[in-house]
Amino acid sequence: MSRKPCLFDHVTLKDESQGIIKFIGSLPGKEGTFYGIDLTYEGKDSFNNMNGRYKKFKLFDTTQPKKGRLCKFQTISYYKLTAESVKITVGDSLYVDEAYCDGKIKY
Repeated sequence: MSRKPCLFDHVTLKDESQGIIKFIGSLPGKEGTFYGIDLTYEGKDSFNNMNGRYKKFKLFDTTQPKKGRLCKFQTISYYKLTAESVKITVGDSLYVDEAYCDGKIKY
């Protein structure tokens, strides 16, 4: 796939868990971009589920307790647009007409 995963995309993880991306960004003390997944289905090897929090930070809401997961891109095996998908994501460049300037999405 040429496009990167975006907010509200439906994803399948390598352990066959499925869910919706609710967070994309960096984490304090960690390198790289992380994806917060609100799980709709837990795979056979599902582990390390959380409530959308990282340390003391609330990152995203989950529809059910312990149905969230933070992962890196390498953990995502498949992703597709949904009707709610935001078609821009971290790292994309854009032009803001009102400010007459270019920008890059960081968080």
